[in-house]
Amino acid sequence: MTVVLSPFQQHREKVAQISQEKAVLVDSKDSLHIVNAELERDIEYLRNFGNDMAERNEYKLNVVLPKWMPKVERYLQEGKVYPNPIFVWCIVWLFDTQQFDQGLDWAEIAIEQNQDTPKSWSMKLSGFVARAMFEWIETTAANGHSIEPYFSWVFELVKNKWRLYESDKAEWYKFAGLYLLRDENGAPKATATDNIEVLNQAKELLTQAQNIYAKVGVKTMLGNIEQRINALNK
Repeated sequence: MTVVLSPFQQHREKVAQISQEKAVLVDSKDSLHIVNAELERDIEYLRNFGNDMAERNEYKLNVVLPKWMPKVERYLQEGKVYPNPIFVWCIVWLFDTQQFDQGLDWAEIAIEQNQDTPKSWSMKLSGFVARAMFEWIETTAANGHSIEPYFSWVFELVKNKWRLYESDKAEWYKFAGLYLLRDENGAPKATATDNIEVLNQAKELLTQAQNIYAKVGVKTMLGNIEQRINALNK
């Protein structure tokens, strides 16, 4: 007789299965090759998950990350450094699911360890993290929400630690400069402030952006800032 499980019972069985997999992955002495094969199966499953990004990210958050994060925690506790794709993929999934505190903490460690991104990727881990955070910061700012503490956290890394494409690095400086000049509607305008110190700060950031990447697109705003400063000094 076939027993039909309720959705709740199916969920409990799935959780139990994941718990068993976690125990095997964390405690067994299987070779890294075997563990990485299991990782590849999960990656392939996610690739074929479907087009619903929200459901895919929910699966990453509730199933995939709980399965693999203990393995990363064990790796970090050991204190040995070696290429660890599990570490990298957990970081990617943390950013996909907007777990930024954990993601940034681990990303800083992984970047210092020079962990490689997947072979099919065209960017290093620092580039991925910077782009992921920049997209979130732009969207969040446009919606009128706070971008801190993540903007300051990542911008400091972009300025002083991480090596990025010039165009990507310049965009951070451009955003920082324009963000100082937002009007009541969130639009960047030189006339949004009569504070000369703020105008000079924005000018410095935008000038740095232009010096890093000439095509970053700040020339007009720099001219507007100069005109605004001159008008306020009269």
